Amino acid sequence: MGAANAPAEVAALGHFLKGSASALGVQRLGATCQDIEHHGQLAASPSGNNEAMARIGRLLGRVEGECVAAERWLGRWYAEEG
Repeated sequence: MGAANAPAEVAALGHFLKGSASALGVQRLGATCQDIEHHGQLAASPSGNNEAMARIGRLLGRVEGECVAAERWLGRWYAEEG
């Protein structure tokens, strides 16, 4: 991934993960991924936006915790629903 393409690639990955999270019913994670997609698009715009990339960095930190919570929730759901 080249530095010039990084914002667009981050936006695309955010979009992909948003869809996956939504399909699994993990809405908080999906919403955070949607924010990442949005800020990646802003950063990829011709004017660019350093604040958008900084925001993505903060959102990525939140994703980690949300993935842990989602894993726990899915584990409980599968244990109950089989």
